[in-house]
Amino acid sequence: PTVPLVLLSLDLFLANFASFAELQSGTSWLWLYQSAAPMVPPLVLHLVLSFTGQRRRRARLVTWAYAVFGAFALFSLVGRWFDPWTEYFDGPGWPLTFLIGVLPIMVIGCAGLVRHLIRSDSAAERERTRLMLLAIGVFIVFAPTELLADMVLPVPRLGSLGTLIFNVLMVLVALRLRLF
Repeated sequence: PTVPLVLLSLDLFLANFASFAELQSGTSWLWLYQSAAPMVPPLVLHLVLSFTGQRRRRARLVTWAYAVFGAFALFSLVGRWFDPWTEYFDGPGWPLTFLIGVLPIMVIGCAGLVRHLIRSDSAAERERTRLMLLAIGVFIVFAPTELLADMVLPVPRLGSLGTLIFNVLMVLVALRLRLF
């Protein structure tokens, strides 16, 4: 699970940097956020399937997720520069589309972790799986607040906090509980 974890960390950094840069500069960095954020779901799925030993068995699913979300990321990067699509990217359309696309990945990832937890014989493996479930659970609860706020719903933006907690828990799993 080393490669998907490293790539996920870099992608989360880019998405959070875009939010920070926009707040600090007052100029729009939405193009960076909207091209980095769509790669989070396939990277999380890849990480979960690698962790649970299901990556090879579910290779088509991982490939499909990278293809769909990669196309969405590319569309998000290129499409926003065309006038007919400006309203879609700047309004509630983009976050709603992304949120709908992320839901199946969330369900598949959490179900895979729960199945792995139930089937694990080792106490150490169960502890790693519980922490991984906690990390992803926190991320699933906090990260969508960014999308909901972009849809002009009255929710606080907690995505960065969720990312921070997720990363702290992943460091704990990786270093203390010897994920690698």
